[in-house]
Amino acid sequence: MLKYLVILLIMIMLTSCFKEDIPVMPHEGNELSITESIYTHRSYFELASGSVVAVNPVEAWDLGFESSKTGWHIIVNSGRYMGIWSSHSTGFEGITSVPSTAVWKFDKSDGNKDSTAVGNWLSPETGIPSGEVYVLGINNGVKYVPYRKIVFLSVSPGTYSFRYSEMNGSGENTYEITKDTTRNFVYFSFSDGAGSVIIEPEKTGWDVVFTQYATTLYTDDGIPTPYFVRGGLSNPCGVEVALDTLTAYEEISSADIQRFPFSPNEDAIGYDWKTVQINDVSATYSIRQNFTYIIKSVTGDYYKLRFTGFYDDSGAPGYPRFETERIEK
Repeated sequence: MLKYLVILLIMIMLTSCFKEDIPVMPHEGNELSITESIYTHRSYFELASGSVVAVNPVEAWDLGFESSKTGWHIIVNSGRYMGIWSSHSTGFEGITSVPSTAVWKFDKSDGNKDSTAVGNWLSPETGIPSGEVYVLGINNGVKYVPYRKIVFLSVSPGTYSFRYSEMNGSGENTYEITKDTTRNFVYFSFSDGAGSVIIEPEKTGWDVVFTQYATTLYTDDGIPTPYFVRGGLSNPCGVEVALDTLTAYEEISSADIQRFPFSPNEDAIGYDWKTVQINDVSATYSIRQNFTYIIKSVTGDYYKLRFTGFYDDSGAPGYPRFETERIEK
């Protein structure tokens, strides 16, 4: 058990999972590949065209705002190791630090909007903003370090507004961000020139984003443990995923589709298509050869996809390679 916990703590470090990664020989064949490392970038992939349709740095955004007319959910960028602490106070000026006992949360990786770190910032009884002060923090590998304090002020069919500052009150501002109903979320960054940023493509134009993100794993004793992983998250706009570990990739056809239980969870592809062998502080990644994902795309067509590698031609990890094919009806 002690060995397991030591390994897990090593893997959660944020600079990279390990000091040295040992490359394995790539699969030879007709492959597609992600050309920007998913340790540092988000790559949006469209099955219909078989191409990456947008790429941006993982650190390009901090908050995401649900963009439908009735949307009100707010997400945080766990790929940037961000989390939220709920102060349960409406005194914005009075929140200048975070107690050591603070419980930090990040969004569930399955995309369940009822399990976001921010949670319901609107009163369940009235739908009026609660005025609660939230603190956005960044995990440095040991703990969350406060980054900004925020109060979400309003939401309408067209906009959100929120107030924010650094913990000492400097840089205070109130910002209004405009919804874009062609996209699942609109995004905001606190970086230089703080404001809205375009991150994801239009919601009908992509199927899977390859990136790093936070999830929860459990120790042998059932203790939930935050864990930063790299993998694929599916588009919440109608994309569903099933996994077949028994049928050969070449043999899967339209006749098989009805027997698969499809999941709308965003992490249905996730990270588990690869395994890792740890030696001291180095790691070797290998692909699960029997994993084939059947994906109902945003267009309603079905595709099969299997991963073939996790390294680029120079042996650096973080570059998924895969094959994909439309399943003809």
